[in-house]
Amino acid sequence: MEVREKRGYYHLCTDGTRISSIFKEDSDFIAGANRVAICKHITGVSVVSFTLMDNHIHCVLYGSLEQCRCFILKYVQLTSMYNQCEYSVSKSLRQLKSSIIPIFDESVLRKTISYVHRNPIKGGFRFLPSEYMWSSSYLMYKCRLTVGNQKSRTIQSLTFRERRSLLRTHFSLPGDWIVDPSGLIDYRCYVEYPLVERLFRSPAGYIYFLSQKNEGEIDKTLGQSQNVFLGDKELRCVLSRLIREKYNVEGIIYLNMPQRLEVARILKYEYFSTPKQIARLLNIKVEMLKDFI
Repeated sequence: MEVREKRGYYHLCTDGTRISSIFKEDSDFIAGANRVAICKHITGVSVVSFTLMDNHIHCVLYGSLEQCRCFILKYVQLTSMYNQCEYSVSKSLRQLKSSIIPIFDESVLRKTISYVHRNPIKGGFRFLPSEYMWSSSYLMYKCRLTVGNQKSRTIQSLTFRERRSLLRTHFSLPGDWIVDPSGLIDYRCYVEYPLVERLFRSPAGYIYFLSQKNEGEIDKTLGQSQNVFLGDKELRCVLSRLIREKYNVEGIIYLNMPQRLEVARILKYEYFSTPKQIARLLNIKVEMLKDFI
C-alpha cells in the first residue's frame, strides 16, 4: 500500500551569499518566474508566494516535504541549464545550497509571506512590494481587470514554434495558462493569491504585516537550516519508489551490492542523507560507505 506523505506549508530559499547573480536581465527574470510555474506543474505543489531577487529566490509552497525538495532541486537544475545556454556559465548552480523550513502555524505563515514580499525593500529597492514585478506580491489586492496584458494569449493558442520561442521549455504546460507578449506566464494562473488575501483578511491587515520588520527572526531560522533531512519513514517511501523506477523491483532484498551503493550515492547527494541513515535503510554496514560517498 502506498504511503501518502503529509502536506504542509514550507519556506524555500536559495543561498544568496554563494553567487553574485542568477538573474541579470528582464529576460532572465521572465524565464525565472516561468520556472516557478513549470516546477509547480511538475511537482504538484501549490505556490503560495514567491519573490525573485538578482542572486536568490524565496518561495512559500504548500505540499509534502518531498514535493518541496523536488521543487527546489528542479528549479536550481533548470536555472543552471538556462545560464549554461545563455551565458556559457558552468553548471555549478546545481550545487547551490538551499533551505526548506516547515511552517507550523498561521501567524508564522503570515510573517513568512510578508518576509518574502518585503525582500525587495530589504534588497534596497525604493518602492512598494506590490510594484516589484518579479514577485507574487504584484498581485495582492489589485483590480483583476487591470492585471495582465490585452495581447496575452493562452498556451494552447500558441503554435509549437511560438511555445518554444516564448516559454523555452520542452515541458507540456496547461493549455489555459495565459502568456503575455514577452513570454511571461500570468502569475494568476499558478499562484494561490486568493488564499493569501484571505489569510491577511484585508489590505489593511496585509499592510500591517508588511510594516513589521521580521527579517531578523526569519533570517535566524534560515541560517540555522541548510537543506532538510528526511526522516526514515519519509525516506523509506522515497527509496521504495526509487528502486522501483530504477531497477523495476519491489524491495532492497532484490538489489545486489553495486546497485545498493549506487542508490546510496543518490540518497547522499540528492536527499542529503547521512551515512548511518543510508546504511540503516539499505541494510549494509556503514564502513562500506566511507570510501564510496
